[in-house]
Amino acid sequence: MAPSGGSSAGAVIVVSHEASRTGAPVVGVAVLRALRKHGLATRLVLRWGGPLEGSLRSAADASSFEPMRRARALARTRHHPRMARAIEGAAAALVLLRRRPAAVWANTVMSGSWVGPALRLRVPVVLHVHELEPLTSAILGRYGLDGRWGRVRLVACSDAARRDLAEATSVPLDDIGLLPSLVDQHEIAARAGSKPRRVPVDGRLVVGACGSADPRKGFDLFLELAGRFADGSGEPAVFRWVGAADDSARAQAAGVPGVELVGEVADAVPELAAMDVVVVPSRADAFPLVVLEAMTLARPIVAFAVGGIPEQLGESGILVPPEDVDAMARAVSGLLADADNRHRRGEQAEARAHERFGFDRFEDAVAEIIDAVIDAPGRRG
Repeated sequence: MAPSGGSSAGAVIVVSHEASRTGAPVVGVAVLRALRKHGLATRLVLRWGGPLEGSLRSAADASSFEPMRRARALARTRHHPRMARAIEGAAAALVLLRRRPAAVWANTVMSGSWVGPALRLRVPVVLHVHELEPLTSAILGRYGLDGRWGRVRLVACSDAARRDLAEATSVPLDDIGLLPSLVDQHEIAARAGSKPRRVPVDGRLVVGACGSADPRKGFDLFLELAGRFADGSGEPAVFRWVGAADDSARAQAAGVPGVELVGEVADAVPELAAMDVVVVPSRADAFPLVVLEAMTLARPIVAFAVGGIPEQLGESGILVPPEDVDAMARAVSGLLADADNRHRRGEQAEARAHERFGFDRFEDAVAEIIDAVIDAPGRRG
């Protein structure tokens, strides 16, 4: 592997807006690995750091932070959006002029600031979108790209994100590629056994969810769900939320019996593996990786039918109408009372994850996308 500051002329630059352990940066690692396996030199440009930084850097031949990122953040903090956009554009152009890449892979709309400079410098560009409306339009609208989308290879992580991207850009749906996200299934299995399972001392079953404890992820709906079981009817269960929770969220949870807030953890996979039923109460989610992780771990899943979740689960999980807490409670209650059904649903989910969301499929799709926008000069011998 080339050193972090090494030359990357002719490489594919992959731009990651951050390095958290959330969906898009995790998929960014997979994109880098797929490009390298396809024989292409790669360079990672990080717009901001985070706990996944080491994994992202190790997946690339070379890496660097985006220049002037602190100045950009300061401009946004002080409510100078025009200045922030100018800094973003200058930073991207500086890297492109210095590195002369074969192409740019902008991972998420949050890396959309690279599209305009790439087009001006005639660098082929892929915009890989993981978001839904209205966020897609809100972010891409900053960069004045109307009328120029025909020169960009647009790719979405799900059919739901693809439809929203078509609406935001006025690009025909058939002209937008589909690249479903994935998880490393072997790695997930290894991580699941990396720590002892957190089992309630009284033997109750665990109904769990993962994500930031906020309205988009449906934290309030999760608390409503737990409240449906607070009277002791049905199978006894602990309702466990894994993810960052501020003081307000903790105060809300304190009033609901049977709720445990684990907080933010370095790796949520062992926590997922300890759940008897996984619920996904999100109000909107393009293609949440937690669903793929739970499927890989053979967990039975109950979810609101929003975003790309129906595409992920198919018939393997139980989908209920968005924000219908009563329907979710009935589905959860049925699973808690029927161990055979839990096992059967888990097996179906695991089989679907391996069949549809494995690395081989993802790798082939990445190769097809990048080959459509560049020729062979960036390829390593």
